[in-house]
Order: sequence, then C-alpha cells, then structure tokens
Amino acid sequence: MKSRFGQSLYYASDKNVFDALNRSRVTNDTIQELFLARNIIVSKQTQREELALYFSRLPHDLEDHKNISAKLGVVARQERLTTVEVKIAAQQNHYDAAINAIKSKLSEENDTMTVANHPDRIDLIVKYSSIDYRKSEFSQVQVRDGILSIMKTDDGYMIRSTYNDFMNSVRDNLVSEIEQRAGVKGERRSISLYSIQDPLKRSEFFHSLMSQMPGFRLKDVGEVYVFKQKPNSSNQNDEESEEETSDTHVERVLLRGSGVTRSKQLQDLIKKKDSEEPYYIVRGVWSVEEKGGIGNIYEIEARFENTQDCTGFSYRLRGVYPADIKNKTGVSKTKRQATRGEANHIGGVLEQYASELMVKFNAALTT
Repeated sequence: MKSRFGQSLYYASDKNVFDALNRSRVTNDTIQELFLARNIIVSKQTQREELALYFSRLPHDLEDHKNISAKLGVVARQERLTTVEVKIAAQQNHYDAAINAIKSKLSEENDTMTVANHPDRIDLIVKYSSIDYRKSEFSQVQVRDGILSIMKTDDGYMIRSTYNDFMNSVRDNLVSEIEQRAGVKGERRSISLYSIQDPLKRSEFFHSLMSQMPGFRLKDVGEVYVFKQKPNSSNQNDEESEEETSDTHVERVLLRGSGVTRSKQLQDLIKKKDSEEPYYIVRGVWSVEEKGGIGNIYEIEARFENTQDCTGFSYRLRGVYPADIKNKTGVSKTKRQATRGEANHIGGVLEQYASELMVKFNAALTT
C-alpha cells in the first residue's frame, strides 16, 4: 500500500548532514540538542555553518537522522476528501472483521490504524509512511495521517475518506473485505459526471453546487478551473487546417479573482459558440455563509480529479473566516483551519447536494 518511487533509500552522508543543518527549518535549538546528546555544549554565538561542519564530521546514527528529518519533512496540508456509497446487506460483525483485517495488513507494513466509535459513524485514523526516493535524503520518508469514516445508510454504508492513492487503496481493500465477509458484491456509487457529456451541463453542476448549497448563502467565487479536451484532428479534411488545430489548443484555464462566475471571461469560455465545443468547469473555490449561523465564512474547494471524464470527485474545507461576535466588527480577514465538526457538517451537506445534482442530471438523460 505504500507509495514508493525509485530503487532504494540513500544513506545520509556527511555532506547531506551538513546541507540539512544549514536549512532554515532546522532551528538553532535543534542543533544544540544534537550536540547535547553527545555531551557537547555549544555557544549561541557560534556560526551555524561552523557547527554544521563540525557535527557532520561526527558519527551520526538513525536517531540523529530522524531528528533532522522531522524538521525537514514536508509540512502536511489539509487533504481533500471523497466519498463512496456502497449498497450491500452487511451485518455489524462483517464490518468489525473487515476493520480488523485491514488493521493487521497495515501493521505488517509498520503502519498503524486507530478505531474511534461515534454514535453516527466509525472513524479509522491511519498513520502511514509515504516514501519518495526522488526527494533529498532527509525528506524521502514522510509520516502522514489519513482518515476513513464509515457511516451506515438505509441500504448499506458510505465511506468518507482522505483522497490520495494510499488512502484510496486502503478504502478499496476495506470494501473488498466487507464484501467477502457478507458473501455478496456491493453496488458502489461515487459522485461523477461520466455519463454527462454535455459541457454546458457539467458547468451547470458546479454553478448549482457553488450557489445553491442547502442552508448556505453564497458570498463569493474566487477560483474557477475550466477544461476542454483537444479536438480529434483526424476528422479534419484539409491538411493545412489539421496542422493548425493540432498546434494551437489551450486545454486548461484557471480564472482567479472575485465574482469569477459572473465575469465575461468565464462566460466567453463556457458558452457554446457556433460549432465549437465550449470549456466546462472542473474545479471551483468559493465562500459561503450558513443561513442562521453566527456569521462565519467558509471557504470550500471541490474538483474532479479526472478532468476529461469528470470522475474522482473530491473536496475540502480550505478554512474559516470567523465572525467577531464579541466586538461585532464583522468577519476576520485572517483564515483559520476548520475544526473536525465544521468539516464534517459542511462536507456532509456538500456531498448530499452533489449526489442529488448527479442523480438529477442522470435522470434527465432518460427523459
């Protein structure tokens, strides 16, 4: 299940240690701790480069490398979430056995999983290591966290999980384990517009998602990402025209600002003109305020990872601009990270409405 690139881990040489200790992320306190572990006291007045040069010449072990790597590791950003709904007749013991099986598999790979039971869901918190040999020696191994939430539905269950290759693999293995114990193949459904080929409808999906979320009022649309696949030039009769079209095509356009969905630039891209196919929206970033709430502004991002087929729907609550209730000075200009409760609440509304829109558009195809 691990994500690996390359052949093998490099050994951190003296030059690697010297270069790492001169990075800004490694503080002077960290360097002093490394020396203190060898009963060496260093002056705060000593130049960083001189200390790094001296320490790099000393024997250093795995613990030293871990301490340095922890400071140089990539800062984890809040990852996107995705959902899969599975229609299946499964009992609680099927879920419990499947969870234990996945937990054992992760343990064999030195990863861990913690189970947290809530009244409305089961949270599986996975701590795993991601290995990328293309990075520098002290940044190749990164410890990351992922979460899977299992929520019962009327005819099965829904899994909300962190969207990346590793966690997608864990989720798929969990579903397979449940199916194996239930003795039946479940019917899986995720949010996608694969069957909706009309670019105008695909853009309409995002317009509705951003402006009509139940219980929320749209404040602004800050980013819109549009896509159009390169036309198949084999249908061109004129060789000269074929050559021109194959060399000039803009596949993706990102529009960023305020009121982007009302801009003329976007309308020119997504409105159909003559026989030319328009672009369609595959990603949006917008802010909303909850009706009847305390006045917080929530910034949301949603996208289709596969832009051509509009599959791989994921989202994240990018942050919250809190309202100053005490001083009544409006909304803060400083964005804070969303709480787990806020992310679950808004994510649940977004998932439900996106699913309703998908069903609505698919139903229109058959009428």
